[in-house]
Amino acid sequence: MKDRFVERIRSLKENGSQKPEEGRFMEIKNRRKDVVENLPTNQQEDKGLIRREVEKISASGDIELSEKRKKEILDRALNRYMLVHHIGEEGNNTCIDSVHASMANTGEIINILKTRDDWDELTDDGNVAMVINKEVEINKDILQSFEGGQYRIGTIVKELCNSDKYKNDKLAKAILRVKNLHEDYVGALANNVAVNIDSSGFVARFARRYLDANRLPAGRKIKKQNRVEFGKGYHLTQYCFLQEIFKEALEQEEEGEVQQPFLHVSLHGKSNKSGDVGDVIISNAVRDGKMPCDPQIARWFSDKLNNKMRDAEITKKKDGSYYTSGVSIEGCRFCGNVVHSDRRFGKKDFEGMKLGKNYQFIQVELSPFIRKNYFPKLQKILSEILKEFQEEFSNIDSFQDFLKQNETEEDRQRLEGKLYIEVVKFDDVPEGVIQLSSNFRDALGVNIGDSVLIDDERFIVGEITKDKINVRKPIVSSNSNVSGKVVVDKE
Repeated sequence: MKDRFVERIRSLKENGSQKPEEGRFMEIKNRRKDVVENLPTNQQEDKGLIRREVEKISASGDIELSEKRKKEILDRALNRYMLVHHIGEEGNNTCIDSVHASMANTGEIINILKTRDDWDELTDDGNVAMVINKEVEINKDILQSFEGGQYRIGTIVKELCNSDKYKNDKLAKAILRVKNLHEDYVGALANNVAVNIDSSGFVARFARRYLDANRLPAGRKIKKQNRVEFGKGYHLTQYCFLQEIFKEALEQEEEGEVQQPFLHVSLHGKSNKSGDVGDVIISNAVRDGKMPCDPQIARWFSDKLNNKMRDAEITKKKDGSYYTSGVSIEGCRFCGNVVHSDRRFGKKDFEGMKLGKNYQFIQVELSPFIRKNYFPKLQKILSEILKEFQEEFSNIDSFQDFLKQNETEEDRQRLEGKLYIEVVKFDDVPEGVIQLSSNFRDALGVNIGDSVLIDDERFIVGEITKDKINVRKPIVSSNSNVSGKVVVDKE
């Protein structure tokens, strides 16, 4: 089984290095050329508009493509966006990924730095060779540090940033900061788990600063999020890959929503801060009234993780206490991104890419220490949990029974897109106003000035002030009759 996966990786690398078929490339290029020529002069530099128009033409023009041709296009897309990918054995209803494991390569670094206002200053008027030579020098220093026994690139990069050699070198520090925006160990962890239990899995090829699968694909938001590449193709490729899993592993005949329980786990890295719900965080927030995973499954996963980390004696270095897992919901850190609930239930950015309520997406946030020091144990634990999901939820009936038997009142409210939460009171908040952080506003899908209902009483949404940013609860006036746990709903 492992040999088959290794052979698949080797094949993908070989195919990925081949030149894309010129016919398809020229076809898209000509479509883009036609679009640009037909736009007004003042819109011919609008990349977001151009991409959307090309997508429209392609959507209609590609309908009649043969199945063989479609497969060729998908294979090239998979090789473009995924470093490795693997479809699990028949009956395996799990998938594990790592989308932030890849470090930016030279081309990505150059394109990212070009978006900076000080690009010319960093490079003596855009001298690309300066970036290339500096990165070669930095890479040599990183490799030498590995020889010295350090195995975490984040630690090495931080030390190089503060070293006498680079601390006053603006270009070197800019390159190092881009290199550090990746997560050590998670790629290997995802691969190894997939191999262990013959689960489906993939590792993203692109660096997160260059193209982030954890962000919405909307083209007009790229500059704000410091992404150079557009994300639509990335998300479409993931959707098509998941459809291949449903077809091959679950024997699902029609494309669309998955008909069986399906668990998709995505491994991410996090820093440790006080107030987190656990050392390992399971992201499960309401986003615009929807959730990426049923709360019962998020708790199931977190409970399994807690018990297994204790049994494996995964302890902290300082005091010997056990590592813990917790479920992060709206208002907490690392509570999740709207992209996952959108992919599950379908939104404008994911038109035609709806995966359905049986699709359970769990984002797992892991600290650097546990990733580095407990890698083998963590690999074993995650493999066991995914295997247990396959065994416990092998059919839709057992899955639905579990959800019904374990649903709480809070679950019910949150599954309906509402907040079920305790509010706090302050004297300086006007009556009839509820101050909500951006996290809570994202949960309900409301903006400042909109109205919401608190236990059926109308309130206007206000922006939370800086002195209350760490409260992490909705805030109302001390004169309000609202108290305790309440239901906050979008009006």
